[in-house]
Amino acid sequence: MKAVLLISIFLALVVLSTSSEQEAKASNLESCRRKVRANCQPNGKICVRIARSNLCELRSYSCKQRLANCKSNSNTLTNAFYQRVNIKLCSGMSINQSLPCVSGTNNAK
Repeated sequence: MKAVLLISIFLALVVLSTSSEQEAKASNLESCRRKVRANCQPNGKICVRIARSNLCELRSYSCKQRLANCKSNSNTLTNAFYQRVNIKLCSGMSINQSLPCVSGTNNAK
């Protein structure tokens, strides 16, 4: 009898912890979507440096792509691998082309 009671309590705790995690994820997702809608520029372009190399890449992000990124926002490896830098470092580049960054003094954006 005690075993059944303990198992029931354990299962109830598992269900409650899972639902609170899902609520937190949903809240973070909504927060990300609000930020994107407030700050998104259609067909915006950004320049990113790849890791700690001197390679830069010009990227084009639509609002739809940024909203889709909110779903997978927990991937911190990607955020650490690409560092957003000043758009001038990608001058003369085509979209999604990786080339050495153009010389500049202050690279961080």
